[in-house]
Amino acid sequence: MTDKVLCNNKKLVLIQNYFFNHMCLNCLNSFIKNYNWYEKIYVKGEVDFNEKIFLKDLNIVLKGSIKIAKVMENGLEILYDIIEEKSCFGFASVYESIKLEGLYAEAIKDSCIFCINYCEFEKIIKENPIFFKKFMIFQEYRLLFFIRRFENSFIASPYEKLTYFFNYSKQLNIFEIKMQKTHLANYLNIGRASLYRELNKMHKENIIKLYDNKILILKPEDT
Repeated sequence: MTDKVLCNNKKLVLIQNYFFNHMCLNCLNSFIKNYNWYEKIYVKGEVDFNEKIFLKDLNIVLKGSIKIAKVMENGLEILYDIIEEKSCFGFASVYESIKLEGLYAEAIKDSCIFCINYCEFEKIIKENPIFFKKFMIFQEYRLLFFIRRFENSFIASPYEKLTYFFNYSKQLNIFEIKMQKTHLANYLNIGRASLYRELNKMHKENIIKLYDNKILILKPEDT
């Protein structure tokens, strides 16, 4: 059990996460009291190479934004994902001993992470059937995510890459893309000049609306 306290603002973020959104506030308070957890603070630009945070531990962003990436031997950076507030990362191989050398987490902004280490997470999913079911469903979603990334890598046209990405986002009911344009270019393996050119084209075609800090994917009723 833990005597740590999580402030109400952070609880309101945590309860919106996929693993906790079935809980009432009292249930969340009970969970926080009965299981071990901790908060990890990252300052903007801080990098963490601890493999367990990618593969074992459950990490939920309470504030800020975390980039998961890897630099190849030739210097090319591969962007795996951008984890925004309310979203989670880690626990990919709770029961296995897989290694992903060179993978790192970097804070895009000052960030606060709610963390449960893998031993405690194993205990949680064994004691809570809802958590176990959500864990299994999330692993299926993760597999689909990487299948989509794999398929996208075979699309040559930057315009078609963006179309594929936006259509997939809409399937997940995501219509606001808050990823920085440079990160989006890296994520889709598109040159930045090509990205801006195709985004501007899509803006003129009323497929999206462009803002300084986000991209809004338009629904049919918005056009």
